[in-house]
Amino acid sequence: MPKELNPNLRPQLPPARIDVGSCGAQALKKAITDKLIEFLGEYTDDVLAEYILVMMAHGKTRDQTMDDLEAFLGPKNGRSFTDWLWENMTTHRRTYEKQAEGDAVAEPAKEAVAKQQTEQETLVEGSKPLPVEE
Repeated sequence: MPKELNPNLRPQLPPARIDVGSCGAQALKKAITDKLIEFLGEYTDDVLAEYILVMMAHGKTRDQTMDDLEAFLGPKNGRSFTDWLWENMTTHRRTYEKQAEGDAVAEPAKEAVAKQQTEQETLVEGSKPLPVEE
């Protein structure tokens, strides 16, 4: 249920501008996934991390984000996760706002993308080819 907002307060927008396709967004998604593991334990689904990333890219306010995350994490954890998310995005703003891989501050993003590609290649190499029908 949405909370009553104080009309005298300006909604708090995300501390970084995120472009979903950028290297910075991949670094943020990795940080979100790592934190979700702390909150949920054996977190293996990528959907919630992607959802949170898209909320940030679309400029959801802190209160909107908290309300949405309470449905997945519960009231206490929804607030804690949102607090962590805003703090993390403030601390790593330059990294998350980077668009190009060539910048030195984009290194964490490149590492996250490289790790993800390696994991995908491992999955592909370890899988059996589908039978070919003739």
